[in-house]
Amino acid sequence: MLHAINRVLDPIRRQIRASIARGVISLVDDAGGLQVVQVQLMAMPQADGSMGAEVGDRLEVMRQFGFTSVPFPGAEVTVVSVGGVRAHGLVVATDDRRYRPKDLAAGESQMYDDQGQMIYLSRTGIVIKGAGLPLTITDTPSITLDSPQTTCTGALTVEKLITGEGGLSLSGGAGAAVDGNVSVSGGNVSADGIDLKTHVHTGVAGGSGTSGGPQG
Repeated sequence: MLHAINRVLDPIRRQIRASIARGVISLVDDAGGLQVVQVQLMAMPQADGSMGAEVGDRLEVMRQFGFTSVPFPGAEVTVVSVGGVRAHGLVVATDDRRYRPKDLAAGESQMYDDQGQMIYLSRTGIVIKGAGLPLTITDTPSITLDSPQTTCTGALTVEKLITGEGGLSLSGGAGAAVDGNVSVSGGNVSADGIDLKTHVHTGVAGGSGTSGGPQG
């Protein structure tokens, strides 16, 4: 009697065991509407009692909307098989222990790749790391930095007009050099306390002589 019950239950047990599996990615195709992968699935007991090695071919990868990635061969996956049928498997999670950042604090998260680039949401602020590669912001009509203080530690190059509404202060380095015209409207220019508008000259004499230097 027990043997007969087991014969009935064995296919059900195998179907349940087959519904969730671990595997390792061997190929990735990212060209379609859903990414598909080939996966070397964890071996499972077959009807004849053997441990059959399986290849899940063209399994669709389900991700959260708004985020996508292309995992490397060797990345690990979790596969859910609809109705326990491995041919209908869906990859619901991927990870790669070779590149995953470690030792984050509780509540922190990172977006990362194998090159060391990352966006790090730390407990003390957001860090963007470029790993020696350029960072480009493109296809936007405007960028707003809503911060009381912005610091640039390197050289700054601006290809078009600079407009300042809160004044301009320069110090250090080689000073300021202007290649072209300078126009001042509604204000004055002062150098070491000598105003361009109101200074006077000494040693003024008639004729073709020149005056002395400006005075405050």
